[in-house]
Amino acid sequence: MSDDDDLFTLIMLFTGLGGFGIFSAATLLAPVQTWLIETGILLKANGLLVELPWAPGVGLDLGRCIVGGCVVILLLVLVVWASARLRTDDK
Repeated sequence: MSDDDDLFTLIMLFTGLGGFGIFSAATLLAPVQTWLIETGILLKANGLLVELPWAPGVGLDLGRCIVGGCVVILLLVLVVWASARLRTDDK
């Protein structure tokens, strides 16, 4: 076998394992999805802005997308602030 054959085999192996991981994560996280629907974080409705690919009819509306985006931006700002503060403390 050549190096190209080994590389191709590794790529096929990791691609297959990645697909299996996505399937098992969607199956194993079903109780978490149910809890998120019960608490109101996810909606079960038609015409959602973002729909989960493994659960048709479940997803986020515009308001929840905006709140989620703000949380992500806030986390990024906190990480940048903390890393800048650590850099100045080291000097």
